[in-house]
Amino acid sequence: MSTSGRTTAKSSQVTTPTDREIRVERIFNAPREQVWRAFTDPKLVAQWWGRGNRVVIERMEVERSVETATFEDLGDGRTKVVTTSLFHTAEERDGMLNSGMEEGLSESYAALDRLLATLD
Repeated sequence: MSTSGRTTAKSSQVTTPTDREIRVERIFNAPREQVWRAFTDPKLVAQWWGRGNRVVIERMEVERSVETATFEDLGDGRTKVVTTSLFHTAEERDGMLNSGMEEGLSESYAALDRLLATLD
């Protein structure tokens, strides 16, 4: 278990608060409503999720699962997003961390930054 985190490009903070969790914090320069829309509208998710490469989303359901996300309005046109993923085992969590997840996340969030800059 580690509470110290690594900072990825554009200030994503990745931590492992328990032996089965990954927690990611990131501040986006966009209002909460825009960030929420970009995370929940399949047409928008398809534009940033795959490291900025267009992806096809056949079905997307936003509901409670083993990954949670909070969207905090920082009051100055910025939004803090915190995601927490819960894995079945520590080995699963470590496998995700060792898979290049942080690099992919950084690239996807950079694509999200570009998308958010175009939204009204």
